[in-house]
Amino acid sequence: MIIEVEVSFSKNKNNFYSDVERLKEGKFLVYVKSPPKNRKANKELIYKIAKYFKKKESDIKIISNTRGRKKKILIKDENKK
Repeated sequence: MIIEVEVSFSKNKNNFYSDVERLKEGKFLVYVKSPPKNRKANKELIYKIAKYFKKKESDIKIISNTRGRKKKILIKDENKK
């Protein structure tokens, strides 16, 4: 499954937003606290997407725009080979 994700940086550690919000079919907004240096924000993004979809982090891969705020994410389906 491929989803589109927009990343929003949350400076407030006690924000009232959930970590992942579903905007519409196949599109999500994800709030991260990590800075975009040394891929920390992308690692946090993968962690939160994996948690949301109840998958392993190794099943999640950023397939486009690793440096931008709008990304495409591949979520591997363990039932398909």
